[in-house]
Amino acid sequence: MSRTVKESLESVAGVVFECSSDARAYGKGGIWYTWKPDSARRFPEDVASVFIVMPVNWNESDVLQSGIVCEWTVDCLNQCGARWILSGTKKEPTLSPSLHWVGVWHGWLQNGQIKTC
Repeated sequence: MSRTVKESLESVAGVVFECSSDARAYGKGGIWYTWKPDSARRFPEDVASVFIVMPVNWNESDVLQSGIVCEWTVDCLNQCGARWILSGTKKEPTLSPSLHWVGVWHGWLQNGQIKTC
């Protein structure tokens, strides 16, 4: 089954959770962190990735979606050669530069707000 998605222009408030299941259950705007192995879990220096339940849905009428999870690597190149810098606070994070899921969503995570461009 091929999945299609229409570009989203939705913006949402981000809410940080300690575990992925709570963030996923929350839906669009749910955020959680993965940590570098054997780290003290200091924010932001020990964060390996920021996972965000993005404000997008697959365009399938028979599938109910409350957002789609996307990983944003911190200070480490991802498979596309991109990297993001994490700042702000643990509860109101900022990722720089912008978050661009090509053809799906483009915007910012700034001070805990997930804002479309």
